[in-house]
Amino acid sequence: VGLTISFMIDEWRDDIKLDDKRQAILSSIRLDLEEDAAWTVNSLKWNTERIQVVTELLDPEIVEASETDSLIHSVRKTFPYHGFFNQGYTFESLTMELTTLVTNPELRSALNNYYHQTYEFIRSNERISYDFSMDRHAYLRSAPFVVPPFGTKNMPSAVIKHLDQYQPTREQLLSLTTDPIYRNQLRQLLRDCLSMGGSLNRLLKEASKTIDLVNQEIESIE
Repeated sequence: VGLTISFMIDEWRDDIKLDDKRQAILSSIRLDLEEDAAWTVNSLKWNTERIQVVTELLDPEIVEASETDSLIHSVRKTFPYHGFFNQGYTFESLTMELTTLVTNPELRSALNNYYHQTYEFIRSNERISYDFSMDRHAYLRSAPFVVPPFGTKNMPSAVIKHLDQYQPTREQLLSLTTDPIYRNQLRQLLRDCLSMGGSLNRLLKEASKTIDLVNQEIESIE
């Protein structure tokens, strides 16, 4: 009897250790998912602003009525590439331990779907977005549309002075917004933004759903 009780106590202690490890892993996964969700909310806001900017640049009346500084700001907003900074580190580190540490089949399926299918869906859109962004970048840096690409907040003063010498004139900006190649790039950017908006909403929905499942699993262990 004593040996049986001793064995049961050891087994109980092992279960406690496993539960502690599961809680730690699930808490870390939840943090990753929450960071994904926060990034997605900010990206949706940025994407909406960009759609508005592109729509206005495609409207000749709005362009004509805009101040020069406003046009410079709008054109520069068509430069950046908005990369997906995923936070799947905890899940990727599990590999062979996934079945042992995530015993709930529904949660395990949700995690696999999120990190394998939803992530890949976002990355495929991201790769397309990157290629188009590089095309716009190259064209906007070419003569006669020499437009410094980004803000000057963290640039050395000598570099800022050099860039200021190449501020586009109003005539250059108006010429750019009527240029057929640039207008096609803007239309492509608009389609890209609309597609990315759908992808981001999907990511946010899946992240929120998976966070709920992780919370339920953590509560079941406590």
